[in-house]
Amino acid sequence: LNVLGELQHQDGRTVTDFPNATTPATGAQPAVPGSSSKVDYAQIGAEYTLGPVTARYNVSLGSYTDVRVKEWLHVPGVAVAVSPNLSLLGELVFWQQDRPGSSVLVDRSFNLTLYAHL
Repeated sequence: LNVLGELQHQDGRTVTDFPNATTPATGAQPAVPGSSSKVDYAQIGAEYTLGPVTARYNVSLGSYTDVRVKEWLHVPGVAVAVSPNLSLLGELVFWQQDRPGSSVLVDRSFNLTLYAHL
């Protein structure tokens, strides 16, 4: 059994148009940046291995304070050891974005990875 967790804080704007597009200046109104200058990130996950099979689940959060947007990634997965140095990993990824008054599934995917480990 493995459990992991990670916390990060970003102070400062490094992009201009994420998670929103910048609103251009009009007349007396200044431009409104689409990005946040304060972002908090958190991730927690766990995996359990029994023989050649590993079941895992990770969830992560990006909280964009200035623009009031939260993004979630939910990632359940299963890995199978094909040999001592080769594994096959299948993951479902659900990317959700929450805004005041709405929640939308931005993307979902199935990812299959063959990876070697020495």
